[in-house]
Order: sequence, then structure tokens, then C-alpha cells
Amino acid sequence: MDKIIVITDSNSGISPAVASNMGIGVIAMPFVIDGETYYEKEDISDEKFYEALEKKLKISTSQPAVGSLYACWQKYLEHYDQLIYIPMSSALSNSYETAVMLASQPEFMDKVYVVDNRRISLTQTESVKDALYLIKKGYHAKTIKEILDSDAKQSVIYLMVNDLDYLKRGGRISKTASIVGTTLNIKPILSIKGEKLEFYGRAHGMKQAIKKMEDALENDMRTTFAVLKKTGNLKVGLAYTKADEKLIATVKESLQKRFPDLPFIEGPITMSIACHTGPNAIGVGLVKSYDILR
Repeated sequence: MDKIIVITDSNSGISPAVASNMGIGVIAMPFVIDGETYYEKEDISDEKFYEALEKKLKISTSQPAVGSLYACWQKYLEHYDQLIYIPMSSALSNSYETAVMLASQPEFMDKVYVVDNRRISLTQTESVKDALYLIKKGYHAKTIKEILDSDAKQSVIYLMVNDLDYLKRGGRISKTASIVGTTLNIKPILSIKGEKLEFYGRAHGMKQAIKKMEDALENDMRTTFAVLKKTGNLKVGLAYTKADEKLIATVKESLQKRFPDLPFIEGPITMSIACHTGPNAIGVGLVKSYDILR
């Protein structure tokens, strides 16, 4: 049987330490703070990152350099026969297209398989877990890619942004809309449903925003994900940037109470995403997972 390794990027939220325990590889996403490049979880701490964010320093995101990706794949293929690479959603970054281009090179043909099941953060982590599960089941890397790609729309995320200034700085909204929204305590809610980040709705205050997101999840569970709920391979999740611990605990308790039959997952939103959302952003979601069947 072929030896297969799974590689992802740090937009999954998987740290190097966790990756080591899982037996996978993680490529750190680069971002630039005032002209200096950093690599997530490698040469900058969460504390230093959020300090820069809250000081409103100029921060931009990027994708892994082709050379870094090439070196990573070459390193692992010295010990494995095949490699499954799971980058963040192609709808949110050019990382996928870059990886596909590289995988088409002769040295990687029939060895590297790039997955795009349109996921990020906790849902991307579930893709990694699913790949590991399918490897244990004896599937070929190409088949695993096809299975995961076919699940491209089997997840949803709703994301509440607490501070509109970060969306303004990223060009998502105008300066006027930011000022008015902040004055009226309006919390925008964004959604990711297999495609690009889109505007879902707005709420007045944190409490209403969380309820609105939970209502959206419940509707999705009863409609789009009704079959997955019935078959038992659906998870509910909570992700967050730097946020008040009491708030995180409250949302977690509320989700578990509202969706008691669904396995619960949680974790922090990564730095490269937090660049655009700022601190105190809360995300909730549903995701198909083969990992439940273990």
C-alpha cells in the first residue's frame, strides 16, 4: 500500500505542534506587518500579532511562495509515495491555483493531489481529519481528492465582525458605512457557503448577532444539511479571534444547548483571517465530517 502524507496550510488553524501529533504537515501562511514578513505560528506570537492589529499597523496577507511549497513537497516525498495538499478555499485565495500549477510539474505528477473543497478554519481542519480517516480506510490519494472535492458545498460558516474598522481598512465597506455602523452598534454577519465571503445580514449588538447566526444554522440543518444530520456525520463548530473568554463560553454553551445531537468542535481563527476581521470576531458553522464515523 502507498504511503500517503497530508499537508495543509495554517489557515486551517492547525499549529505545528498539533500537526506533529496528527502526523501531517502544515505550511505557514505569510503576512506583512509594516513591510516586514512574518509566518503564522513560526516567528510571531498571538500576543504580538494582536498588539500590531490593535495599534492599527498596516497588515496585509499573502500566499506561500512557490519555492516554499516546492521545497515542502519535495521533503515529504522523500519519505512518502503520495501527498494530499489541502489549502484554503480557492474562492478566498489564489493558493489553490498556485498549488495546482506546481502539482502539474513532472516531478509531482501522480504524486501530489491538491484538494479544493472550499473550506477554511475549522471546516478546513475537518477536511484534514477526513483525509486521514480515508487513508486509514485504504483509499488512494487521487480517490481521496475526488471524495473531498465532491463535498465542496457541505459546510457553512457565519461570521460576526465586531469592529467595522477592520472591514473598512480591507476595502470591504466605506468609511462612512463604518462610522455609521459603529455609532449604531451594528454588527455585520458574513457567510461562507462553499463560495466567496458574502454579506449575510446585520444585527444590533452582539447578542442579537449571535442569535441570528444560530437561527441561520438551525435553518441550514433542517434544509441543506438535513440528510447529513440524519446520517449522523454533521458537526457544529465555533471559531473566534482574540475575544473575551466569557463571551466564548456563552456562545459555546448556547450552541451545545441548541444543537445537542451534533458533535461540537471549536478553535481560534487564524492570524491571516483575523487581519480582516479584527479581534472579538465570532464564527459558527456546520460541516460534513467522515471523522465522526470512526
